[in-house]
Amino acid sequence: MTQAELFPEHATKYSKRTSGKKGASDRRLYNQAWRKTHPGYCHAYYLKTKEHQRVTHAAYNEVHKDQIKEIKLAYLKAHPEARDNQKALHHEWYLKNKEHVKAAVADYHKAHPEIRKNRSRVARAKRKLDMDFNFREWTRHTIKGHRARGCEILLTKIQLTDLARKSARCFYCGDALSWAYTGVRGGCRNSPTLDRLDSGKTLEVGNIVIACRLCNTTKGPRTHQEFIDYCELILRAHKKNA
Repeated sequence: MTQAELFPEHATKYSKRTSGKKGASDRRLYNQAWRKTHPGYCHAYYLKTKEHQRVTHAAYNEVHKDQIKEIKLAYLKAHPEARDNQKALHHEWYLKNKEHVKAAVADYHKAHPEIRKNRSRVARAKRKLDMDFNFREWTRHTIKGHRARGCEILLTKIQLTDLARKSARCFYCGDALSWAYTGVRGGCRNSPTLDRLDSGKTLEVGNIVIACRLCNTTKGPRTHQEFIDYCELILRAHKKNA
């Protein structure tokens, strides 16, 4: 259903197709001017055809999804600033409509409990297999926890994630770290934790290592050298008593 069919009283000579670039340009200019002077009719047209537009757009996107994805990736690669602008606009819109979004999501989950349950099950299965997700999730929780404890963060998430990827074993005992995502707070004895060598309040490259939970808990507030001396003291005492 076209605009001319919905509102025949506003049909003009531009509603008929004209050939050539000039005709297309004239129609485009007229449509832009018409929309500015008739906002009410535009909204009425949208309300009458929104379901048809939704179905049409969904069908088109399904058929051309690979092509659309390639175009978007090529554009973002050529214009890296566009990604940041897009994120900023989305965040600004979300802050203005936060309550509405939360209410809409809650209503949807309430009306479709089976979808949320299936989605959560699939997501948990993917997380167990996706090691990169485990590194990013660990980084997110680690920075969030240290910031809440008043630490100064002088490194980026990317730097910490790269350190996590390179750390397969505990810095102190050499035991293999368990990077498997469990979603359980606390984890196990060889769960990876971030340790500050000087036990200060600053996180920066060169002052942090990744250790298992058991070693980090044992180290406590000691500095790196104090912890090494403590371990040597235990070793000497053990040899003396053996």
